Amino acid sequence: MQEFGAQVLDLGCAQASRFDDQFGATAPQVSINVSPQQLEDDHFVDQLEATLRRFDLGASALCLEITESRPIVDAVGVDENLERVRTLGVSVAIDDFGSGYSSLRQLRRLRADILKLDGELTDGLGQDRDSNLIVGAAVGLGRALGMQTIAERVEHPWQIEALTTLGCSAIQGYVISPPINQTAITELIRRGPLLPQRT
Repeated sequence: MQEFGAQVLDLGCAQASRFDDQFGATAPQVSINVSPQQLEDDHFVDQLEATLRRFDLGASALCLEITESRPIVDAVGVDENLERVRTLGVSVAIDDFGSGYSSLRQLRRLRADILKLDGELTDGLGQDRDSNLIVGAAVGLGRALGMQTIAERVEHPWQIEALTTLGCSAIQGYVISPPINQTAITELIRRGPLLPQRT
């Protein structure tokens, strides 16, 4: 698992380096999923820092998305590692909020920069009053905690309209593009900013 995580980190940094070469200061962040198991590893942040140096990348090039495939066991170790990640300047996102093991307590503990709303929450947006209320509450909560909010699995124009009204920061999903290869991604980025740009 640790070896696979290291490979993913390498690939993400390699892509961020290519974006740096192509777009300079307007290069988008590259998001990399990390598991609680990785965050519990004492060597994870050292590995992250070394990888950034190897690719000559600034910390703002990356966003780590915390996936909640299982509960966090070593909470103290994770808190310490995340504090080091924040000190480096790497962004942190809570992925798939509203599913898995996410909770209000986790929001307070993890102190992330970005809250990504799970597609199960956004499915009924613009057509279902309860969905609008729930997503509106999640967006308001993220804003109150100083987080950007990103809605996942957005597939229809009426979802965009609802999310704009609710004040959601950004969207992700088929309404922008289906999964595409590296060349197509580069061309899509050239058309205009689709993701939060580095600060």
